[in-house]
This record gives sequence, C-alpha cells and structure tokens, in this order.
Amino acid sequence: MARLRSRAFELGLAYAISREHSHRFIVFETREHRLQASLSDLNGYDPQIHDGTATGVLGLLDCFGTLGNPPNLKILERLTAKLTRAVLELQGEHGLSHPFYPFIYRQTVLTAISQAKRERLID
Repeated sequence: MARLRSRAFELGLAYAISREHSHRFIVFETREHRLQASLSDLNGYDPQIHDGTATGVLGLLDCFGTLGNPPNLKILERLTAKLTRAVLELQGEHGLSHPFYPFIYRQTVLTAISQAKRERLID
C-alpha cells in the first residue's frame, strides 16, 4: 500500500505543477477505470492503458513523440524479448532474484543501447 501512496503522491506533484506551469505528464495504468477508484481527483484525465503487458507498454510509446518514423512494434517486441533473456541470464550468473541491483541495471542499460544501435533505432 505504501508503494501506491508514493506513486499517488508523485502523480499529485506532477498534476499540481502542470496546473501552475507548462508541464505535461502522462498517466499509465494497467486497467481501465482503476484510476477513478484510486485517485478521484484526476477524474476527467484519461490514462494510457497498457494491460500490464510489455506489448501494451510498447504500444504506448507514441505518447512521448518521435523525431522520425516510430519504430515498428514487432522490432520493439523482438528487442524486448532479447533484453529480457539477457537480464535473466545476468541474474542467473550472479544468483540474483531481481534485475534492480545496480550492476544488473547498468548492464541492462548497456545491452539495450547496444541492441538499439544494432537495429538503427538510435545513433
């Protein structure tokens, strides 16, 4: 429950800043209508629903805008699968239970950058 309160607090800050300054924020939610139940102050603001899946999140990347043509969803799904395998392999090699240890996280970022460069998604 503390985790939800923390996120609600952070979202509240983003919302308050947007009311006073030119600040844009995006709300991502797993399921429809859950936001209204947990944060009724945001009624009238439509969250971006991702269904709790990687493909759902990838489908929402347009929210951030792109400089050129957005990458193909199939390419992003393939890269996500490769990155997931790499992270699980790193976790197994080091006997770790989750990917949020600093070493694993740094390696994940480097691997993601390398894969994105290979696919010419970034320079």
